[in-house]
Amino acid sequence: MDSSSNHKAMVNSAGMPLEEFCGLLKLTSNPNRMRILLHLREGEFAVSDIESSLELKQPNLSHELRKLRDHGLVACRRQSKVVFYSLAGPFTACLLDGIRRLQEDLLTASRPPEALGTVNGNTGADARDRGECGHFSVVHNTHSTSKPDSLT
Repeated sequence: MDSSSNHKAMVNSAGMPLEEFCGLLKLTSNPNRMRILLHLREGEFAVSDIESSLELKQPNLSHELRKLRDHGLVACRRQSKVVFYSLAGPFTACLLDGIRRLQEDLLTASRPPEALGTVNGNTGADARDRGECGHFSVVHNTHSTSKPDSLT
């Protein structure tokens, strides 16, 4: 077996093939798709509501929703002429939570210790000295009219 075959056969600790995992990361790396997923984390929405809340043009929104649906991250249902979207299930919510934690950890690791404040009586400097990454609460405001630069 050559090395390329070895890499294709690799799986992460959860048993997901490496190629599938990388595909999910690539799919969620698009800011508009991530904004859609975070919005749908709050519940089911009609396409028109997603369009107005996220200020995305309908053709772009439809394209991104199709990609997310084709990869099993969102589900849709039709009620009369209205199409509603939601997260496809707990897997997608778990994926979003993991991406949020990764973002928080990366932000924490890149900030100076004095900027991290105090959590549970420990300063950010204490946590960094121990080689830990902090986990802070992230709230996604679905009613914001500004376009976020990050997942928060």
